[in-house]
Amino acid sequence: MEEIISIHIGQSGIQVGNACWELFCLEHDIQPDCKLFQNSKIEDLKTNFFCENQSGQFIPRSIYLDLEPSTINEVKTSTQKQLFNHEFLVSDNQDKASTFARGYYQVSSQYIEFCLDKIRKLAESCSNLQGFLIYNSAGGGTGSGFGSLLTKKIKENYCKKSNLGLTIYPSDKIQREQFEPYNSVLYSQQLIENEDVNLVLDNEALLDMCNMNIHKQNPTYNDLNRVIAQAVSQLTCPLRYENCIKSHLSDFEKNLIPYPKFCFMLSSYSPQIFAKDTSQTQFSTQEISSLLFEPCMNHLI
Repeated sequence: MEEIISIHIGQSGIQVGNACWELFCLEHDIQPDCKLFQNSKIEDLKTNFFCENQSGQFIPRSIYLDLEPSTINEVKTSTQKQLFNHEFLVSDNQDKASTFARGYYQVSSQYIEFCLDKIRKLAESCSNLQGFLIYNSAGGGTGSGFGSLLTKKIKENYCKKSNLGLTIYPSDKIQREQFEPYNSVLYSQQLIENEDVNLVLDNEALLDMCNMNIHKQNPTYNDLNRVIAQAVSQLTCPLRYENCIKSHLSDFEKNLIPYPKFCFMLSSYSPQIFAKDTSQTQFSTQEISSLLFEPCMNHLI
């Protein structure tokens, strides 16, 4: 067994994490109380993303980190509150970091070691740690500043382990903070130095995709996060299912990254159809492959 730890940093990383774990649980027949549905096939489920405890519950092998408590508190009181181990829902009593410099240098100075201890505890519970999935936003102060520092420390402490980042880049159409472009530029440099592979997710492209293909007017962040969850689900299928072709987190780097500095992967997702039409619409492999390269469909990059 080669375990993978998912690290969700800042508000965006946590909210995307909620959407991803909700989808993973549906795909693996895991109920909100962390137990498998009746008649589910446990042999089809790898436990590298989930940790099975003595009560037969499958707990996500994840940790949520934020510099301010509001987003973590929402998780603790949500319908998913039983899904997570609250020991690894970690927040500080700071206000929002807002800028890269504040998140990297000032606010995180005392908090970083506490977070590393939590990650170390989770890593020590693994029999053969494969690597890390790191979810965050390039525009937020916590996601960019604190995320950069934490990724750097992880690279130093677990240099032989693979790490794959899933980074959301901001859009001018829904820009919430005036520092988002500044944060994104500084974070990108740190990302190149400290991550093996990074999957780029663009908020503006996601908005265009919802408007053009799904005809969703004024999509919410929840809508965007669920689209991201679908892309992440397809990416991680070989890592999560026993009956898939054997895959390792390092395979992304070996097969898709030509040079360490060019660590960015581009993603596309098709077909994009309404949920109510899924039982009536069929696509051939050739049609799906063609749609992946259509400009109107290739909107995650």
